[in-house]
Amino acid sequence: MMCVFFFVSVYSLLVEIMLQFGGGPM
Repeated sequence: MMCVFFFVSVYSLLVEIMLQFGGGPM
C-alpha cells in the first residue's frame, strides 16, 4: 500500500515539472 502512495507522489511531481515546461495535456 505504501508503494502506491509513493508512486502517486512521484507522478504528481512529474506532472508539476511537465506543467512548468509548458508541455502537458492535463
